[in-house]
Amino acid sequence: MKNNLSLYELNKFYLSFESKRDFDIALRCGVSTINDRLIEFKNNKKTSTPGKKISEWSKYKASVWAITISQDLKVLPNYFNRGFTNYHIDHKVSIYHGFRKGIPAKQIGEVCNLRMIPASLNLLKGTKSCIDEYNMHLKKYFSDENDYTLCGE
Repeated sequence: MKNNLSLYELNKFYLSFESKRDFDIALRCGVSTINDRLIEFKNNKKTSTPGKKISEWSKYKASVWAITISQDLKVLPNYFNRGFTNYHIDHKVSIYHGFRKGIPAKQIGEVCNLRMIPASLNLLKGTKSCIDEYNMHLKKYFSDENDYTLCGE
């Protein structure tokens, strides 16, 4: 999905969902659902709840997801098998580790740090991170090799 929104607008777009669960459901339903929501957002310029204080963690997570959904996700193997119980988008270096290690959100949301994995594996993985030849450039953020595994292990 390509769009012409700024990163700031993409963040607002992510935060326009009532909850992360609503966003996840829309994301798993497919690009058409996200595109419909994006068109609605562009037309209405809907923002998050007025007066709602947003934590740094929430802002970072929103930035990563905004960047993630702006990628050409169709290049990921198993993209067309995605669904709530089928395959999930996985950030190989997790959003959690990205935030904790100070990794720029753009690098966590880039397609080289994404993969489609079975839902059950993604739920087991949680906030763990893995490194492979595509996201090797992120290894420099980890001082302890116990903080990540090699993808596929």
